[in-house]
Amino acid sequence: MMKWIGLAAFVVMLAMISYGFVAGDGFTTEGGLLLDLAWGRVTIVDLYVALAIIGAWIVRREGWRRAVPWLAGLVIGGSLTAGLYLLTTSRGSRFAFPPSEH
Repeated sequence: MMKWIGLAAFVVMLAMISYGFVAGDGFTTEGGLLLDLAWGRVTIVDLYVALAIIGAWIVRREGWRRAVPWLAGLVIGGSLTAGLYLLTTSRGSRFAFPPSEH
């Protein structure tokens, strides 16, 4: 069940990022509007702090060479990449996500 929830979340996030790129007016225009709002600034800072923490964890776990594609993905895809990393690398781990269903 958790695998399907994770997959559904991945598909929704991919669709929303694609929608943003296709329907958006570019980050220079819409990003300026977002950064004019207090909650827009808070959201951007929150996102990048979280991505920096996740990126540091990936570097620690994978080493620099293997982490570079993941770090590039975090910059481009944000939470989509973080979720994909969790789904693809935690198999067989004691802390696997999603947890194994018994």
